[in-house]
Amino acid sequence: MTLEELHLSKAGKLLLKEALNYVKSEYKKFGRIRTRFYYPESEEKASYIELRAFIDDIIKTHNLPFPFTDRDSDYAILVNEKFFQVVMMQIHRMYPKSYLLVTQRDPLTVIFVIRDTEEYQAENIKLVWNPEKPSLPEVSTVPMHFTLRDLA
Repeated sequence: MTLEELHLSKAGKLLLKEALNYVKSEYKKFGRIRTRFYYPESEEKASYIELRAFIDDIIKTHNLPFPFTDRDSDYAILVNEKFFQVVMMQIHRMYPKSYLLVTQRDPLTVIFVIRDTEEYQAENIKLVWNPEKPSLPEVSTVPMHFTLRDLA
C-alpha cells in the first residue's frame, strides 16, 4: 500500500505531510525524533504537542520529582507512559476526527498512528517506517486505546 492509497482527508494529508517533514529533518540532524501529537489547527495549518516538552513543562511548573539525568529509568518510563495517555485522551477529545502521533521505538523504526475519520473512517492506521530506507512503510492498525508499549 502506498501513502496515496491510504485515502486520507485534506486534514489527514496535512498532518502526515507535517509529520513526515519533521521526521526527515530531525532524523537527518540527530538520528532520532521525539514523540509528537499533530492536530489540525485550521484547514491549512497543523500544530503539535511534543511529549517530552509537555512533561518537562508540567514537572517544572509543579516542582515534581523527576530524574532528568536518566530518562530510561523505570520511574521515567512510567511518567512518560502516563503523560502519553493524558495527552492522547486530550487530543482525542479536542480533535476526534483527525490527529496523528509520531514516535520512535528504536533507532531505525519511526511509527506514525493516524486517525482520520473526517471522510474515510481511517481509524488508528499504523505506519512503520525505516528513515534510512526510503521504501514504503508497513501499514497496519492499532486498537482504539493503545499505549506506547503497544507500538513496540
